[in-house]
Amino acid sequence: MNATRKKTSKKPLIKRFILTGIAVLIVLGGIFGVWAYHLQKMIHKFSQPQPPTTVTAVKAEAQNWTPKLHAVGSLAAVNGVDVTTQVAGQVTAILFTSDERVKQGQPLVQLDTSTWVPQLDSAKASLTLSQLNYQRQLDLKAQNATPESSVDSARATLEQDQASVAKLQATLQQMTIEAPFTGKIGIRQINLGQYLQPGANIASLQSQDPLYVNFEIPGTQLSEVHLNQTVEVTSESDPHQVFTGKVTAMDSAISSDTRSLSIQATLPNPQHQLIPGMFVTVDVLLPQADDIVTLPETAVNYTLYGNSVYVISKDEKTGQLTASEEPVIVGNSRNGKTQILQGLKVGEEVVTTGQMKLFNGAHVAIVPAP
Repeated sequence: MNATRKKTSKKPLIKRFILTGIAVLIVLGGIFGVWAYHLQKMIHKFSQPQPPTTVTAVKAEAQNWTPKLHAVGSLAAVNGVDVTTQVAGQVTAILFTSDERVKQGQPLVQLDTSTWVPQLDSAKASLTLSQLNYQRQLDLKAQNATPESSVDSARATLEQDQASVAKLQATLQQMTIEAPFTGKIGIRQINLGQYLQPGANIASLQSQDPLYVNFEIPGTQLSEVHLNQTVEVTSESDPHQVFTGKVTAMDSAISSDTRSLSIQATLPNPQHQLIPGMFVTVDVLLPQADDIVTLPETAVNYTLYGNSVYVISKDEKTGQLTASEEPVIVGNSRNGKTQILQGLKVGEEVVTTGQMKLFNGAHVAIVPAP
């Protein structure tokens, strides 16, 4: 009886294992079927020809290129000073307004002269007496009625009185402070009634036409710059406005600290659009080079390992366009264009936008630039 019971109890257990195994096989088969279906779709997708990548392109062209040396400079006035007083005195009149354009010799400030005018009058009276006395001594000398020493003494007194009058006249003249040159005067630093000491700052006066442009170039480029060479200047306030000047001075030695040479150009500024102290970008124009291959800057792929462009070629049989990456050596850039020194010929068609989607040998379709 016991043996019969043991045999009977094993049958449901075996049946359960069989059913579990069948269920596992069904699940695995479903998973494999779904995977195989997706794999077949992917294979079918990648087996289909991919549409060409849309790009814009331009043909490399030859231009007459004017190379430039780039530098950063600053503007300075040809004449620029802080207007000061040479003598002490109280301000009785301010004859200018801030931000005014003044002419050379124009009175700017008047100091109190009330104590100096009487001194000048007294000195003039003494001078008149000295002149009369000297003339009297000359007349007596002509008659041999006075010694030569009396004439000399009278002459010395006359010269002293003349010097006193001249000194007082110069002092009175200095009490009227005038513009030393034509220019634009800045914010006044004094007030009416203020007592000024010699050297006190009244206002800044700067001439604005022309201006100096001071900049530096590496000593290795010394041979490329010379006097009267044209420079183009742009400022941050209006990057699209180009001002043209000439190199007018070059330093006599290269700096031992920076190994650069200081250059000064003179820049006409008739409309006073530029002011001293501004930072500017300076381009020194070098001799023109003919038939230089150029491309838009967007066509060049700049990397640490070298620069390259995608050149488009056409299969004569199929008409398919293909992009090939070619290394190039670039030169200067300006106005959105780059000089290609090596690696490209005139007339070759080059991708200008869409390079990020390309690889060597990729098929492309050219569309118009936006």
